[in-house]
Amino acid sequence: MPFTEEEVTSILEKCEVYKGPNKKKLVVLTKFMLATGLRISDAVMISKSNITEKGKEGWMVELRTMKTGTPVSCPLQPALVKSIMALDSENPFWSDKSDLEDATKNWRKIFTKIFENAGIEGHPHQFRHTFAKRLLVAGVPIGYVASLLGNTEQICRKHYGKWISERQAAVNKAVKSTWT
Repeated sequence: MPFTEEEVTSILEKCEVYKGPNKKKLVVLTKFMLATGLRISDAVMISKSNITEKGKEGWMVELRTMKTGTPVSCPLQPALVKSIMALDSENPFWSDKSDLEDATKNWRKIFTKIFENAGIEGHPHQFRHTFAKRLLVAGVPIGYVASLLGNTEQICRKHYGKWISERQAAVNKAVKSTWT
């Protein structure tokens, strides 16, 4: 299930008061995952070189997903880019001294604590579901959402469409608007 907006607010609040050594990175990683829908392994492995300015398109993150090798590209808010670039290394969410799998496990443990502190039964993959839900509720065509997630339209519909009651309400409203 995607996080509710109230849960997202609570998670971000708990990230802000987190006492661990990765507090600043935790806040940025959380916002990055919410803004891109990347799986935690893809978000953790990101390097600053994956984030580039594309003229009129603005800032973009581009990579091949670890799970499927699918290329994905997603726009980023300038404030988020600034936060990522302010972090201390080329690979802001993992150290060259650690293995990526260990880094991902470490972040999962941190998120487990954050979710517990927020009183939420959650998993970092739910940020991906939340990203998809937000886009679908905003009326973004499912094919576009699938492209951003590195999925097929069928997979996206199967995994994300069932959670979008708000989308059905918008469809109902559109149909009713045609009644005379």
